[in-house]
Parts: sequence; C-alpha cells; structure tokens
Amino acid sequence: MRKIGTAFLWAGGLALGAMAATLGIKYAFAFAILLVAPIALIIKPERGLNLLAAYAVIDFIFRTRGGMLSGVWDELLFIMMIAVFFLHLLINNKGFPIKLTPLDVPIFVFFGISVFLLLVNSPELHVALEGIRVILQYILWYFVAINIIKDRNAVRKLLLVLIVIAVFLSLHGIYQYIIGVEIPTTWYDSKYETSMRTRVFSIIGSPNILGSLLVLMLPITLSFVLNERGWLRKLVYLGGMGAMALCLVFTFSRGAWLAFALSAVIYTMLKDKRLIVPMVLGVVVLLIAVPQIGDRIAYMLSPEYMVSSARGGRIARWTAALEAVKTSPIFGVGLGRYGGAVAMRYIPGSFYADNFYLKTAAEMGIIGLSGFIYLLYRGCIESLRTIRELKDPKLYNMAVGIFTGLLGILAQNAVENVFEVPMMATYFWLLVAGILSLRYVEAGSQCEVK
Repeated sequence: MRKIGTAFLWAGGLALGAMAATLGIKYAFAFAILLVAPIALIIKPERGLNLLAAYAVIDFIFRTRGGMLSGVWDELLFIMMIAVFFLHLLINNKGFPIKLTPLDVPIFVFFGISVFLLLVNSPELHVALEGIRVILQYILWYFVAINIIKDRNAVRKLLLVLIVIAVFLSLHGIYQYIIGVEIPTTWYDSKYETSMRTRVFSIIGSPNILGSLLVLMLPITLSFVLNERGWLRKLVYLGGMGAMALCLVFTFSRGAWLAFALSAVIYTMLKDKRLIVPMVLGVVVLLIAVPQIGDRIAYMLSPEYMVSSARGGRIARWTAALEAVKTSPIFGVGLGRYGGAVAMRYIPGSFYADNFYLKTAAEMGIIGLSGFIYLLYRGCIESLRTIRELKDPKLYNMAVGIFTGLLGILAQNAVENVFEVPMMATYFWLLVAGILSLRYVEAGSQCEVK
C-alpha cells in the first residue's frame, strides 16, 4: 500500500507542476490540497500535524489569495485529517482504535455544558451556533493529534515546524521595526507614549497575538537548545531564540511581556532555579538597550493610564463585562452574544472584552466558566504529571518547554481574547496533545485503546 501511495504521490506532484505552469499557482495550490495532500496524509497521517503547525503561514496565504477558501480551509483540513486517519487504519488492518486520555471527561463535560446552554439560553440561534463553534471547534484538534502521534519523532517534528514558523515571523517582525512600519494610532497612547516608533505584527496582523505566539514558542525553543549536543545546532536554536525575544520586545505588548515573565519564572522553577540570574540580567540589559520598554511599563502604572483605561480601555471593558455577568450569573447572556468576534458581527455596540475568562463568564455564566476552568485545570495537572513521570531528559526538557509556553497563553488570556484567534486556539490544543503524548511514547506504549 505504501508503494502504491508513493507512486500516486509522485504522479500528483508531476500533475501539480504541470498545472502550475499552465493554469497558475492558485489552481495548482488548490489541486495539491484536494488530491496530493490526502494521499500524503494516508501514507503518514502525522504529516497533517506538521501542516497544521504551519497554520500562521497557510492562513495568511489563504486570507490574501485563497478566495472563498480563506475562512474554511482549517475546517476542510480537520475533516480531511479525520477521514485519512480512519482510512489509514482500515488500509493497514488496524481496526478503529480510539485512545482514551485523562482529558476526555473534562472535554466532554465542557462540551455537554456548552450544548446545554445552547439549548436553554439562545435568544438568536444562529448567533449561538456561531458562538459555540468558535469555542469548541479548535478543542477537537486535541483528539485528532492525540490519536495520530505515535512516537517522540512526531512530537519533535511538530515542534520543529513551529520553531521555524516562529523564527520566520520574528525576522519579519524585526524587519518591520527597522523600517518603522506604519501602525494605527489606536495601538498606543500618542499623547503620553511619545517615544513609541512602531509595534510589529508580521503577517499575523496584531502585535498582541504575535506576542502570544512568541510567548508560546520561546520556552519550547529553549528546550531544543538544551537537548542539542552539537554546538552548531545549539547556536542555531539560540539565534532563533534571540530573534523571537527581540521580536517579542518590538511588539510592545505588555500582556505578552507579563505572560512571558510568568512563563520564564515557572520554567526556572521546574528546570533549574539558577537560570533566574541570567534571566534577570537579560531584563536589565533590555531595559537599558530599549528604553521604550521601561516607558511603556511605567505608563501602564501611571495615574494617566488608569484614567484613560477606565474611560475607554481595558478597565472600562472589564467593568462592563462584570456588569454583564451580574445580569445573568448562572447561564450567562448567551453564546456568541458578548465580548468577542461573534458578538462584534451580530450584536450592535459590542466590543472585545480583552479577557477571555470574563467573556466566557458573561456568555456562559458560572456554569460555563466552571466547566472551562475545570478543563484547563485538568490539562495543567496532567501536564505536570507527565513532567514528573518522564525519565528521558530530552523528553523532560521538551515537556517543560511546552507546559510553560501553554501557561503563558493561559496568563495572557486574562488581558486578551487569545483563544478567539483560530491560530492560537489550534496551537494550544495541538500542544496539549503533544505534551500528554510524551508520557506514552517514552515507554514505547500508547494510550489506553478501546
């Protein structure tokens, strides 16, 4: 079967080249997605995870050149991955094993709560359906990834693709800072932050979300630095880390900075407390080399910022979100009706809550927020359990890097709607599956199968 699939893959590649030469790259790209990609995934399903790891770049391509596929390509990839996974099992006579993991129950509990709230509290059904899709769709990648990952190489290759993507975005962001790319005046307070030249966003479109991606990837890249024995590769990964760190600075995203600080502290506690000394020295050097960092943090702590934020910034949005929670504390105001992208599309006068937890509480009430927090709590507990159980130092470093990166994302969700961004929600649940897989692949075993 592998030989047949490889032959089809070669034939598809030749057809792809011919189509690109005659009809153009757009049609060739569509052909690759529809024909060549499924064949490649049937041969080796984990390639789909590597494709998913390139989400940031693929999504940019589709947003700029994808036409009608721009908003649905990730859903099509999800359906394709499910189909080829079961086809792969069928072809290889493996039956239909489904892995059971410690997060299955918390996920199904949260799904059940979400469906319950959809049924009992949906003033406008089409809004609620869109709202529940945004919340639940990307969690499903966890089940796809956990069932596809078979060995440590699958996790390592997945992380490598993510690192390459993060370095590419970082270099582009640094270039934007050098040329002083133009940004909207709403991205900073021009009255007080007079030293602000620009804020970088690369192809992501938002400095805060680019910052969240770098918060996720910096500790993961550090794990590769520690795992490499050869100095050349260590230097390559260190160079990538340097680019990411510099780009993170140039986003001037205070939320991302604070999230990274928390992530770095947890990393030193889990790995080596002696790392805190060079970390502090690095912060001091940055404050001296880039005085805008100190200026932006100082402004955040100033009375002027508090007044401005309470008038029309985050404090005002958080206060409004708390008032929304008070109006319907148990069931919320309804899925998709507050503080996020769906509400912005359908509900006049809506705005981003800039706190995903407050948004969840406003939309889903205490019931929904409790289910979501329980799911995240179980994810953290099982990740820590994985870290404690790992004996292989390389897998341990990898797990610590993934876990602290994920914690950074959870922290930044307190000041941003990070989980509302499909790319970040996908990466988060993809890496949750990655870290939980490590405890099984170390021993060469798999999750319980039924």
